[in-house]
Amino acid sequence: MSDRSAYRKPPRTVAPSKIAESIRYYAGPEAARKPTVTFLLGAGFSRSAGIKTAGEIVRDYLNPHELLRDAGAPPAGVSEYAYLMGLLEPAERTRIIKECIAPAIDPTSKRTKINWAHLLLASMVDAGYVKRILTTNFDPLIVDALALTGQAVRTFDLTSSDQYISGVLEPGSVIYLHGQAWGLLMTNTFEETDVVRKHLPAVLHESLSDSMLIVVGYSGACDPVLEELAARIPVFTHRMYWVHYGSGEPEEGVREILEAYRREAYLVRDHDADAFMRALVLEGLKVELLPLVRDPLDSVLSSLRRIMPFPLKPDEVATDPIISARESVETAIHGMGRVETPSDTDFVHHYGSLAIKVAMAGATENLARLDELRPRVEAMGDEVLRRRLGDAYLQVASSKAQSGGYSEAVELLTLVEGLDFTEPEWVPLLLGNALFEQAKAKEGEEAERLFAESYEKYDAALKIKGDKHEALYNWGAALSEQAKTKEGEEADRLFAKAYEKYDAALKIKGDKHEALCNWGAALSEQAKTKEGEEAERLFAESYEKYDAALKIKGDFHEALNMWGNALSEQAKTKEGEEAERLFAEAYEKYDAALKIKGDFHEVLYNWGTALFEQARTKEGEEADRLFAESYEKYDAALKIKGDFHEALYN
Repeated sequence: MSDRSAYRKPPRTVAPSKIAESIRYYAGPEAARKPTVTFLLGAGFSRSAGIKTAGEIVRDYLNPHELLRDAGAPPAGVSEYAYLMGLLEPAERTRIIKECIAPAIDPTSKRTKINWAHLLLASMVDAGYVKRILTTNFDPLIVDALALTGQAVRTFDLTSSDQYISGVLEPGSVIYLHGQAWGLLMTNTFEETDVVRKHLPAVLHESLSDSMLIVVGYSGACDPVLEELAARIPVFTHRMYWVHYGSGEPEEGVREILEAYRREAYLVRDHDADAFMRALVLEGLKVELLPLVRDPLDSVLSSLRRIMPFPLKPDEVATDPIISARESVETAIHGMGRVETPSDTDFVHHYGSLAIKVAMAGATENLARLDELRPRVEAMGDEVLRRRLGDAYLQVASSKAQSGGYSEAVELLTLVEGLDFTEPEWVPLLLGNALFEQAKAKEGEEAERLFAESYEKYDAALKIKGDKHEALYNWGAALSEQAKTKEGEEADRLFAKAYEKYDAALKIKGDKHEALCNWGAALSEQAKTKEGEEAERLFAESYEKYDAALKIKGDFHEALNMWGNALSEQAKTKEGEEAERLFAEAYEKYDAALKIKGDFHEVLYNWGTALFEQARTKEGEEADRLFAESYEKYDAALKIKGDFHEALYN
């Protein structure tokens, strides 16, 4: 692709729920159902099963490899992974790949452990939504996940054929673009990718001709698949959605595609593969889980019915084991159907289909379904099922609060307070959190009322479970926020109460680094309201808290960022060498945070603001230098997050 200017418009972003809406539109009941989605999978799709990504293979296997000590840097346009793999013999490369896949294989059963991303993709295939699955991975997880559904598994290995014939493969087929771990060839090196490169145009054109593209877990770094997407696809007719893990920007080649196809290409931020597939499949499309999970007995019976009769010997007096197995399962299912009283069978109460339906309704945030199931659960009178129902409601309420629906969360939690829960203290605790968040958005008497109600809920949680450190921690955070809205003695009183709560939380859980960090932030805020020795003391105490938090969690980049902010605030109250020293220390903290999290755009923004404040105290060339450095930091923040309007404003 051609070079583009340094400044790019930020990519258009979208939530998984909006992608689900589009899928439902094209494959809804009012239309003839047909496959509408092609998936392109990368290493990130298998990461939660324990399989290493290319970057992790470089770090853990290739960089320390005895045969690669003098490898040097890769040539331009070649990834470090492909370059280093190319220096090893094929057998050694295969050994490394198989060793990296081994963590996904259960040592007892010798079967692969299937993560939720693959399980939910198999559910989408089973529901008829998927046209094609293209994978750059070598592992068998997608094949095993499809097999678990009981549907036919259709795979094609692009490395094992001289030609690719369009229109032959069935919907839901899997195409291994780079080979398989147990195949004859895996394209690990730059030269080996030529084996599959010739097939890619036909594969991509056929897969995307009447299908949207969803890319998950794929970085695209120096890979021919990305190059073909950029060079061969004139338009994404049904759009492309690129799922990116993390808040930073994708690889340069991906950013170019997102810009070149700006009208049809969207970025999904901050989702790993499991989280994205859950949001898309369960919460968005409302696809039910596989029968094996949803209705295990029926699933087992269905599998047994697929097995042909046992080959008995002539005149053998024996019972067909398959028939016996089927009859046993049918008896269990019949027993479940006739249960009328709680004493009939423990299995139905604790592990039956009703419990699974309740759990599914909670996972998919289906309140209507929970309300429908509630009378059935209460009629059965089983304590375990009642707790599961309460936990499902709690899960929905928690999710609503996390997504900013605090009013909905408060209403729902108030409604279900009388239900049974596995951990009942979480109900008032979550109510306290939701009320606290509502209080932050209000002023005057309304804010006061909401803060007071949140404290009552935290107190109620602690009365249920006295060592619930989360309640004390959040209570401290709420008091700190309220203190920031006050002045004088009232503010000091609230800050002091907040410190008591943080201290109590730490007495229960001494390694709660978040409490130390928030305690430090509150001390910094209080210090800004003081002068002289009192301010000095509070700033010093805040630094002690940040330091203590980092001693517990050394890579706690948020603490370094807050510490840097506090130092720059204190620097603004000083002059001369003392101010210079504090600004310099702040920059050290920001730099340390970026070394831990390189795409931490907020740190760059804060660093730019501190440089700007320091520049205002200078004149001439020194001022110009500091202003220039501040602009560099703002620009770097915008390169990570292009729609970060605060950086542009400053």
